[in-house]
Amino acid sequence: MTSESPLYYRAATPVLALLLMALFSTRPAASQNLNDVDTGEAHLLQRTAPAPRALALGIEGIALGAEGSTATTNPAGLTAIRRFELTAALAGNTIDQSASLYGRSLSDQDFALNLSELWFVLPMPVSRGGLAFAFGYHRERSAFQLVHYNGYGPVEGDERRQEENLRWRGGPSAFTIAGAVDLSPRVTAGVAVDFWGGTEKFERRFEYGFAGDSSPRGPAEIAIDDDYSVDHSGIGVRTGLMVRAAARLRFGLVLDAPFDLERQGSYHSTLIDGSRSGEVVARTPSLFDIDETLRLPWSFGLGLAWRVHPLLLLSADGRWSDLPRLEYAVRDSSGTLAPVWPTASVDAPYRMAWEGGAGLEMIVPGTTIRLRSGYRHVAPTYKNESADSGRDRFSGGLGWIVDAAFALDLAAAVETYEGHQASASYRRQSTRTRIAAGLAYRF
Repeated sequence: MTSESPLYYRAATPVLALLLMALFSTRPAASQNLNDVDTGEAHLLQRTAPAPRALALGIEGIALGAEGSTATTNPAGLTAIRRFELTAALAGNTIDQSASLYGRSLSDQDFALNLSELWFVLPMPVSRGGLAFAFGYHRERSAFQLVHYNGYGPVEGDERRQEENLRWRGGPSAFTIAGAVDLSPRVTAGVAVDFWGGTEKFERRFEYGFAGDSSPRGPAEIAIDDDYSVDHSGIGVRTGLMVRAAARLRFGLVLDAPFDLERQGSYHSTLIDGSRSGEVVARTPSLFDIDETLRLPWSFGLGLAWRVHPLLLLSADGRWSDLPRLEYAVRDSSGTLAPVWPTASVDAPYRMAWEGGAGLEMIVPGTTIRLRSGYRHVAPTYKNESADSGRDRFSGGLGWIVDAAFALDLAAAVETYEGHQASASYRRQSTRTRIAAGLAYRF
């Protein structure tokens, strides 16, 4: 590279060097629940809801770029933003689930709503090409969540019912720094570093032993009050490329490096033994320490965005995660991490994970409104549950460029799932409705 190299190449070199050092010299970590609340499958690498535009299109947005949330999907897309940008998104879930166990019915409901992301994008003035940085905040799952469960107990022939009420607050969240630079007119590289933190609190009331479906029901034989508080910390890194194969066609590639998830805290449980008359016979408190490490393997994503017509955009992407290499360990009283799986006798409980989707975006002629629709399929990953169809998500939404400064995005998606465990005569069906709204301000 000669002394006449453009300014953005020289400015980007030390910044990207620092980000790449983070990739190879840090031990990334974060934490969240191992299993999806409605399917029991791993959702460690999935967000509660993608950014509104991507959610409407049925994709992650690996090749979309042009918005702050691209730092979480493919940071190389940041150079498509040419003005300062502030972006915020609100995401929510509602879940209705029904199941049968030994021919008896169960049901539960879940509601969650949270601020899913907040971004500031800073494009740098350069003579040619592109250089941009993003600073933001995002959650991997809900900040506030309520679950109600009502069904029969897990023992065949036992007609007594059980009921649960659960509440989550807080949870893991990340502050992110990302950067991207145009290496050539056709190739852009980007790196993002997530600094994880946050405290998650969980409360549960579980009652078991009351009979029948009548209301009001009789008193429970036993009840359990649970609560825990867990702190999260760590660093995660991902790298990405954006390749412009033609004037209207580009490809995106992203790699999430292997990293450790850690969580530390305490778990308090009280067993309440009650008689049939509802009197409390005994209270038995217990206190446990939580100190766990989950090592996640690599995850790779590939996407494309193709402007097939000035008014029509086609976008698709997929992701593969090497979940069979997942490792889970618990620190014992001596301070030693003891592996839970894999061990000599227990394998990791997940299959190789893959998912993919595609969508269309159409500009309404003569307006600044964009209509969107999409479909996504998530293959089953949990070994212990055979899924009939995995998860299928149908989505739609719209985008509206209000004026030169403001843009609004709305999206909704309905996701269905069906699974079964033949050994337990267990079948489960769930429907999840996702909503997301985003507002961007460029100046």
